[in-house]
Amino acid sequence: MTLFGIHAAVYVAVNLLLVLLWLLTGGSPEALARPLTSAQEHGLWPAWVAAMWLPFLLLHGGVTVLVRRRRRRRLRRKRAEPATGPRWITAMFTDISGSTRLADELGDEVYSELVAEHRRTVRSLVREHHGEEVGTQGDGFLLRFPSPREAVRCAVALQRRLAEQREDGRSVPSVRIGAHAGEVIAAGDGDVIGRMVNIASRVADAASPDEILVTEPVADHAGTGVVTDDRGLRELRGVEAPRHLLAVRWREPPAEA
Repeated sequence: MTLFGIHAAVYVAVNLLLVLLWLLTGGSPEALARPLTSAQEHGLWPAWVAAMWLPFLLLHGGVTVLVRRRRRRRLRRKRAEPATGPRWITAMFTDISGSTRLADELGDEVYSELVAEHRRTVRSLVREHHGEEVGTQGDGFLLRFPSPREAVRCAVALQRRLAEQREDGRSVPSVRIGAHAGEVIAAGDGDVIGRMVNIASRVADAASPDEILVTEPVADHAGTGVVTDDRGLRELRGVEAPRHLLAVRWREPPAEA
């Protein structure tokens, strides 16, 4: 039952109770059949309570109808909204390495706190590098960036931030990062669709702990100062052709342009 339905049911129930109380205290049943304008002459005081309450009930009903209509229109627009055309973006996956073993060692409560802190770190760096969080998958992220340059900069910043936290003696997980650039279909709900997203996921799977692994399109447009190590052609699960992968060096400062 909706909120308006509850309001209407309470209105009817309370007024019926008041009328019953009025009858039990000497009210005449004949007055119930008379017009409301003559209610005062016959002492039908519950009618005035109902009359004062009725405008609020009608107002509530009107607001409910308007809200429902707007919701229906938004829902129809959303359903009818087609996916936008292909867009060139960089998709990046992050994943906590050995998460199952880590959860067993730390226990659910401690591990959930560790993941929550990790997510705050990732989200803050994604915002700094003009990225967008598409979704979370367990303890990992699917992120998108407008350019390979921003994606690589964010990945390097993340690995360095995690390394700094470890140096401070904090319990910080090792993270694998994989990125691929290409065309995707941007769905109306903010999601991204396309085989390039699947490739980015497989690249992250192929990365080692604390490694940033990218495809050739990302490395080609990562900008000056980014140093990579060639990992050669790699077979990726579910991907037809082998992909040329490169590991981004993040432990050393970037070379001057």
